[in-house]
Amino acid sequence: MDEALRALARGEGADEDWAARAVALRRAGRGVEALRAVQAAVRAERLGAREFLEDEFPLAPSVEAALRCLREAEGFSADAPGVSSWAAASLLAWGDPRGDAQVAAWVAEDPALLRDDPWFRQRLREGLREANLVARLLRLFGEDALLVSELVQLTPRESGELVEGVLQADEPSLALRLVTLHLLFRSGGELSLAGPLVASASTRLERRTLERAAAAERRAHLPGGLPRRPAWVDPLLRDPVSLSLSRSALRPGFAPPGGSLRLPASPWVVYLDLDRLMSYNDVYGFQRGDELLAEVGCALSAVCGDRVVRWGGDEWVVPWEGSEDPTPLIEEALAALGARDDLAWEHEGERRPLSFSAGVARRRVGEEDLALLHRVDEACYEAKRAGRARVVRAED
Repeated sequence: MDEALRALARGEGADEDWAARAVALRRAGRGVEALRAVQAAVRAERLGAREFLEDEFPLAPSVEAALRCLREAEGFSADAPGVSSWAAASLLAWGDPRGDAQVAAWVAEDPALLRDDPWFRQRLREGLREANLVARLLRLFGEDALLVSELVQLTPRESGELVEGVLQADEPSLALRLVTLHLLFRSGGELSLAGPLVASASTRLERRTLERAAAAERRAHLPGGLPRRPAWVDPLLRDPVSLSLSRSALRPGFAPPGGSLRLPASPWVVYLDLDRLMSYNDVYGFQRGDELLAEVGCALSAVCGDRVVRWGGDEWVVPWEGSEDPTPLIEEALAALGARDDLAWEHEGERRPLSFSAGVARRRVGEEDLALLHRVDEACYEAKRAGRARVVRAED
């Protein structure tokens, strides 16, 4: 390579030399950098850049190269489960948005990697830091954009783009709008944008849910100085309906009965069961039931922070690392939900407030997780037997 090409490969030269720089980088064996240089020219709308990209860097070889690199990697088999998802991560890391459709298809084949594999998530982080971040999140993952949005630190401008993208989407779900609120506050974006998100609610229940979520985001710490999100929480492991943490947050805990459990090293555990959800679904339908779960999840998180784990259909578990008994906080959440007229509903000819039953237990010295969960579960059922809508503390 002559000195002129070396200079271009080092980044010297005018912006108009993008094509020559890409050629120099490729000749120097730096193909990914060459591809990104051309993509930058496309984004800057340089004359002929789009045609150059399609002619010199067609997508199909890039996809095949991702698979080839994977096949040649030590310890990998071309037929191994998840091989396409690993290839998708490589393709994303190269930052070529033309491959988004292929990436989305590959990720759909093995969605567990999105949540469970740190190497894959690192490649996602690298690739998604290229251009058009917000648009690519929504295009690649749709509603599941919430799972990857925590991987990257949005700038205030990007958080504004995310709000605009969600508002322009065709009937964005309540879950997606709630996560957008979270990202808006986390990024330090223009908080006045929270107003249009709240105003986008199609029902009074949705509006109240969004209002309360915005209010909760403004609280950095809980009473007693506990952080809203403890160190053990992986924010990606989230239940898409209630937006509480999923069972995977306590991996390998919350396995099927008989499996091993691993709760955080917290002295207290709370077990909550929503009262009469089945009857509510019979009256109002499952869509309203899902909205109700999101409302309850937000109410619990507002009081307990981001440590609320959805255990099952209408059940939650809260590992509580504070030294003080969390019973008063849980009673506060119960009273707040019960006072909401918009959540009251008709049951057997009576107007009933929304309520849950809960058990609270303090870990005994040397007590195993299964034994602790059994005791707190029994306390919850004691609350049910005593008439529901109450919190019962298990014996120490």
